[in-house]
Amino acid sequence: MEATVTVKGQVVIPAQIRRHLGVKQGTRLRVEEHDGAIIMRPIARDYFERMSGILDGPSAVEELEKSRREEVRKETPDRARRRPR
Repeated sequence: MEATVTVKGQVVIPAQIRRHLGVKQGTRLRVEEHDGAIIMRPIARDYFERMSGILDGPSAVEELEKSRREEVRKETPDRARRRPR
């Protein structure tokens, strides 16, 4: 597919690609340059929800939360963890 850059630097993303990726008016895109190519990736919530099943296992957030709970447990003395009567 081909697109043309306007005087203002705007590019129209072909409809087929927009539909496939769920890109709609107002969708934010991450724009990067890599090895002479322009890479645009949607950063909208629905894009991440659609892509969330790609990787197996716990999410990075879950892993960070688990790690932090373990750190707090190690840092907190036993007496402070017990509930007062």
